Amino acid sequence: MVEKQEILTQEGYNKIEEEVEIMKTKLEELAAETFQGWNTLASIKSVPKTQLISVLAEFGDVRRFKTVRHLLSYAGLKIYKEGESGD
Repeated sequence: MVEKQEILTQEGYNKIEEEVEIMKTKLEELAAETFQGWNTLASIKSVPKTQLISVLAEFGDVRRFKTVRHLLSYAGLKIYKEGESGD
């Protein structure tokens, strides 16, 4: 049995893009209501807001980490002092 394939028209593509933008806006509004300090984090121009939301959702309440190093350790990251190698 041959399945019918739908062709995505430019109009259909534009509609999907609009819906994605609406979802992003709703996510950002929810993040602003949910996460203390969201506006500060969202002001970081080099990090997409959708990535920030993903990180915050993964970490949960960041106040549970005693220090930034604890949070980074949870994420599998480490800050090295100048002159230290990452090896």
